[in-house]
Amino acid sequence: METEAILFGDRNGPWERPLFSMPQLLLGNTLLPCSLFRAADFRRTRGYDPRMEPGWEDFDLWLSLLELGLRAHRVPEALFRYRVRAGSRSGRMKSGDWRRAYVRLLRNHPRLFLSHPQILPRYALRWLAGRPGPP
Repeated sequence: METEAILFGDRNGPWERPLFSMPQLLLGNTLLPCSLFRAADFRRTRGYDPRMEPGWEDFDLWLSLLELGLRAHRVPEALFRYRVRAGSRSGRMKSGDWRRAYVRLLRNHPRLFLSHPQILPRYALRWLAGRPGPP
């Protein structure tokens, strides 16, 4: 479960994100880093993958939870504030970091990606360009 969110710091205002869809999520994480889930469901996954360095552990975990058959739901109220600042962890990722993260996601969740073949060409183009997020 996640909520609407407000950005503050270097950017201010509503955090505009598309509603959940699996193909959109596979192209780039659209779920909040503070999404809620049951502890029992977390224990059914392998948890946060330390090989996701230098980032995207949360993205990998969301995919693991969705592979269990869980669904994403958004509460239509802004209950989360997210600070945007220069030099953040994700902001420091370089194109090689993005490529390694994409490859690790593909290795960790091959069945999930193969079950949505329509996104694989777009995903490959993003990987080759080393660009984050949805097109």
